[in-house]
Amino acid sequence: MAEIKEADIFVYNGIVEGWAEQALESAPNDKRIVVEASGGIQLMESKESEHEEEGHEEEGHEEEESGLDPHIWLSPVLAQQEVLAIQEAFEKADPEHKAAYKANADAYISKLKELDAAFKSGLQNVKHTEFVTQHAAFGYLAKDMV
Repeated sequence: MAEIKEADIFVYNGIVEGWAEQALESAPNDKRIVVEASGGIQLMESKESEHEEEGHEEEGHEEEESGLDPHIWLSPVLAQQEVLAIQEAFEKADPEHKAAYKANADAYISKLKELDAAFKSGLQNVKHTEFVTQHAAFGYLAKDMV
């Protein structure tokens, strides 16, 4: 809590960290910039919620009360939007180094675009579009491939 209170910037995904709002209230700092990286991104219903409704709750995994899928960062397309939100916050907190933050964000977004292109290229000729995982975390990535 002491580190949160002293932080210039607090970045969190959004849905996953249900504790974040209470932590921020408990560690007030009027100068701190708070970034909900998933802010403004259209969220999908969690496939995990549907699975749990059928009585197959994963052991050791606490489902978010919202019923929304928090795994945005697993989509290279949506992760780019999160990077831009984080870049903006750093530029606001430290305008003197704006060019460096932009260069770093641009470099990372370039890698995310390459990853997205590799996924699309590698999956363009598949015969079956279903895939099975242990955890329902890849809904946004699967949606990107459609």
